[in-house]
This record gives sequence, C-alpha cells and structure tokens, in this order.
Amino acid sequence: MNSLKNSVSIFSVLTVTLTAGVLVQSADVNAAGFAVREQSTEGQGASFAGIAAGGSDLSSMFFNPATITLHPGRNIEVNGALILSNSKLGNGAAVHPVLGPLGGGNGGNIGVPAVVPATYLSFQASQKLFFGLGLNTPFGLTTKANDGWIGRFHGVKSKVLTLNANPVVGYKFSPMISAAVGAQVQYINVKLTNSAFTFAGESGARLKADDVGYGFTAGVLIEPSEYTRIGIGFRSKVKHTVNGGADFAPGLVPVRGAGPIVFDSLRSTVTLPETVTVGLRQMVTPKFTVLAGFEWANWSRFKELRIQFNGVLPDNVTVEEWKDSYFYSLGGEYKYDDMTTVRAGVAFEDSGVPDSTRTPRVPDNDRYWLSAGFTRQVNSWISVTGAYTHVFVKNAPINLTLADPNNATRGTLSGTFKTDIDIFSISVNAAL
Repeated sequence: MNSLKNSVSIFSVLTVTLTAGVLVQSADVNAAGFAVREQSTEGQGASFAGIAAGGSDLSSMFFNPATITLHPGRNIEVNGALILSNSKLGNGAAVHPVLGPLGGGNGGNIGVPAVVPATYLSFQASQKLFFGLGLNTPFGLTTKANDGWIGRFHGVKSKVLTLNANPVVGYKFSPMISAAVGAQVQYINVKLTNSAFTFAGESGARLKADDVGYGFTAGVLIEPSEYTRIGIGFRSKVKHTVNGGADFAPGLVPVRGAGPIVFDSLRSTVTLPETVTVGLRQMVTPKFTVLAGFEWANWSRFKELRIQFNGVLPDNVTVEEWKDSYFYSLGGEYKYDDMTTVRAGVAFEDSGVPDSTRTPRVPDNDRYWLSAGFTRQVNSWISVTGAYTHVFVKNAPINLTLADPNNATRGTLSGTFKTDIDIFSISVNAAL
C-alpha cells in the first residue's frame, strides 16, 4: 500500500511538472497550420497510424474518446514531447514602400525549442460506464526571428498557446461497440510582435490577447472481431473572441525611426478547426499488428486574421485563405516479448497553407513523417513508452506583394523557408 501511495505521489509531481511546462512555452509548428499533434507518445511512435482505434495506453482518447473503454479500472498517464525545429529563410528580399529595400538579414532560425505535455486520467464506474479527463495543448506555435530582420514588418515573434481540459464519458454498449462524448474548455493566449510604420517613422508593435472557448468531442469504437478494431473520433471547432491590447513604441523592437508611445485595446475572432480522425488496428499474427490512419482538419475556416482596434487605428488584416488539411499514416507494431513492444510508421500531411498567402509567422507546408518507438512493461501495473520522429517539411516559398492592399504599410517579402523537425517523446502509464 505504501508503494502505491508513493507511486501516486510521483505521478502527481510529474503531472504538475509537465502541465507547468506548457505554461512556459507552446509548440513549434509541427502539424498542419498550428495544430499540435504530439498528444500521444505511443501514437507518435507509429506516426499516429491507427491511433483512433486505441492502443495500450490512455492517450488515444485525445483522438477518439471512445477508446477510454479499452482501459478497465483506474489509470493515469503523463506524456512529454520535446520539439526541436530548424526553420530558416533563404534568398530573402524585402522592400518597404517608404523605407525602400530593407536590410537586417534573413532572421536566423525562427524555430524555438518547445516542450509539450499531455496528461490523461480514467476511471471505470461499472462494467460498461467509464469516465476520463484529458489535459492538453491542441494548438500552439512559437516562432521568433532576429530583431530587425528584413521581414520585421510581417512578423518578429509569434506565440500562440492553448490549454484544453476535456472531460469524457464512455459507454460500452456491447463487446463490439463503444461510444463516448466529452466537453472542451479551452484557453488561448496570443502574443505577436512586429515593426510598424507610423507617421513618425518605424516603431515596434506588440499585441497581447486571450480568451476562453468551448467545444465537444465524440467517438465510436467498433471491434468486429478479436483481431480487428476500427475507431472514429471527432473534435469540434472552438471559437475564440480574444480581447487584449497593443503597444506601439520605438523600444519594443530595434528601429531606426522614432515614434510616440501608443496603446489601444483590440479584439479578434479566431475559430480553431474541427477534426475527424479514423484509425484501424488489424492483427496479422499474435505478434504483429498493422496500423493505418486518416485525419481531416477544417482549416478552410481560416480566411483572414483581422485585428480590430477600439480606438482610432484601422483594422489590421492578414489574408490567409487556408485550405483543409489531410493526414495519411501507415505503421506496424511488433510484440517482441511479453514485456516489450516496438513500433514504426510513416505519414504524409497536406498542410493546406497556400503558397500565395504564406507568412513568416506560420511558414507551414506539406510534410513527411518517419517515426519509431517502443513500450516497455516495467511491472504488472506500470509501463514506459518512448518515441522519435523526424519530420521532412517541403520548402515553403514566401511571396508577399503589394498586390494585397493590406501590405501597403508592410511592404513586400520574398524567399523560401527550409524547415526540418525532430521530436523526442516519453510517457509513463500506470494502472492504479
């Protein structure tokens, strides 16, 4: 009993530590748009193939809440992912309508190392009824160029942080069919900096805003035989109307002009997209299982980023016109022995960000995933999972011109971002 109490204490500390980590830093862009896919170490080890059909731990409930019915008793899991991104602009050029050709370099590596935590809890109330809770950061990014770089009028630092609480109720209707629904309570915090041209010259701009939004999740799990499992999960859109303020002052980013200090309150509406995830687990032999997955995200909702100021400043508009994104994955899992399972997977992701409207805040493009991972059963009630992924991102051209009237005060920016990403994840799962 003392060992159980000690273990629960250890898990409590881990949960607090990992959750605090997301308060420090959100994730770099590593899934379509600024979604954060690193919610499951086990899923990452197979490039998320089959994740909606469940696995050996709780984390699949993020993608399909019905998979909570696969885990009897009481369970807790903590995940942590370290994301290392290298993203640099090549052949950059920028011209401001008033200042002319801009110097300052190509911005350096805009990728910022990040830690992404995810925590899950579940409780079986009866033979058929299950309750669970997920704590995640489903969307986020941190990009930061060198101060004074050539693209500073389009962006210097961008940070989006979300914190999502997802209570879930699952019900096992029969040995073949389970379903679940859940609520989403999501906090978002946005911080943006860039240079701004005022009547007195070049100044710095800093925007901060936040909000709480709501949504839901739902899913179904079908087990037509002991060898086959099919899952479909849905996460709804979450609409945020963020409110905050903007500072305009010479000292916010290095400038070569002088301008007055100005403050204005602001608001902006951002609707984060709904997603549908489909997964298949097919046992081929007692040791080998084939995994396959598909995900759709409704990023076509993101038509523009419009910041409305409440004072005398005009709206600040960035045209986005994103398209829906699609994620296709295939993997396999091999039971090496009674205590060890290994897995691997590949995936392709269509980002949905058009070449014509791509900005340095989110230099996203199509990408390929290559992953490997393992699960080690430490004893009868605790297991450890690890995963590594390398993401190959297609070169992302930037071509922002004065054909867009919203660039009249920002100027032009051209070049090509070259990005690659490494992800290291670990999780601990315990049956209590």
